[in-house]
Amino acid sequence: MTSSRIEEAPTRTRKPVSSASVREAYTGTGTCNMKVENDELGARTKNHEPRSAKIKFDSLEHFSPEPEGNEIYTQSILSTSIMKSNNKGTIAEASTTTNTSQDVCNSVHSKRPRGPSTLVKMAWMPIWTMFATWYFVSKIWMGIVGIKWAAMVCYVIDSATGGAYERMMMEFLNPIGGEPKVQWLKTLSEAVLNKKENYVHFAAILLIAIGDFSYWGAMLYLRSKDIGGLMLPLMLHCFWMGFFFISGVNDLHYVAHKRISNNQNNHMFKYDILNSFCMYVMEPMHGFIPLFWFGHHVKIHHKESNGPDDIQGVTFFERNFFNFVCFVADIPLQWYVRGPLHHVRNGDTAMAIRMVLAWCVSLSVGISLTMWDSTAGVLLFWIPHLTRTLMFNASNEYMQHALVDGRDGKPHDPANNSFLLLKPMPRLNFARGLRSMPDNMEERWHAVHHAFPHAGMVRQVSGMNA
Repeated sequence: MTSSRIEEAPTRTRKPVSSASVREAYTGTGTCNMKVENDELGARTKNHEPRSAKIKFDSLEHFSPEPEGNEIYTQSILSTSIMKSNNKGTIAEASTTTNTSQDVCNSVHSKRPRGPSTLVKMAWMPIWTMFATWYFVSKIWMGIVGIKWAAMVCYVIDSATGGAYERMMMEFLNPIGGEPKVQWLKTLSEAVLNKKENYVHFAAILLIAIGDFSYWGAMLYLRSKDIGGLMLPLMLHCFWMGFFFISGVNDLHYVAHKRISNNQNNHMFKYDILNSFCMYVMEPMHGFIPLFWFGHHVKIHHKESNGPDDIQGVTFFERNFFNFVCFVADIPLQWYVRGPLHHVRNGDTAMAIRMVLAWCVSLSVGISLTMWDSTAGVLLFWIPHLTRTLMFNASNEYMQHALVDGRDGKPHDPANNSFLLLKPMPRLNFARGLRSMPDNMEERWHAVHHAFPHAGMVRQVSGMNA
């Protein structure tokens, strides 16, 4: 079992500070700066300086923080050194190299906020129970029913082909050397990608594009012709949930990270229509709202870097099960309301309008589909969307950040608020064909990702394995 440990900075004497001092600490005024790729996270809108920490990874000396292109924005606040651990599976010695805001952070948490009273908990309990129930039901539906059914189907296919199916999928999704040997795949990827290192992202996105459109087309056909009753559409849905729904998530995520650059050469795809297609079409078909990765994850979560203004941050979260379910219940508000409001408050009204219009169109599709056929609406739209919102996204965000508790040290440092898992997630229960997904597909080096958001999955792997 993978374990991780980050040593916190020693506790210091806590003294009162003003709210202005806290804000200064989080905006990184006068602190260390590091050039990062192009205008990522910041140059598109006024006053969008990212607030994540500067990190130097001793195991990533060759991991240049200055890629090609226009280096416009800076990361700031603290300089930290993270060293790879020994083979026993621990992350050792997150040693800080500056104490610019140590006293500020300690004083912020000198008095932990009290939890809700018993009466408030009792009043909240019916809603809390509803969200807790959906969380576990969707976890079972996707994680057990869907994945097991997809694994059974792919086992039959792989057995019938003498193992050729899984070998083909391995070559497609994770070829040796990072480049496909199949000529048409190589030609297609070179035609649409800006960089060859992004092939694994391209392959995963191509996989889910084929899967999502096939799933929607088959489901609409079955329901329009009333073929298979409820059982056949349900079997199709379970396979999609266990195979395609869990694939391509991190790859859509990197499309948004690279799309933030004003330099087209640094985008995932050469043609902006493909980048927009991923954000406006593939994301809602995959259970997200349109622009989730770009508008929420990149322009809020990474910009604020788990600071006080990060609407999805859990750095300052009191870790317990009751509060976790409250966090789950807050996710829809984050997606639909708090995200656009955050951009309005920060002067990016255009981004807020784009987000609201996009999710209005997405919800209109879901509602119209349900009015046409309730089974199609539930299986195509509502189950994927609610599962992605209330289970998948909540679990990912909580595990990646709440499992590391740095509130008594430097909570805004990626070293203190983002985990590093030294072993990949076990995939033996996955369907054949997905067991060979590239390393770091689950973003297990999340502290590295927050320090170097421009570095894709492949560069993180090559850096950490050096």
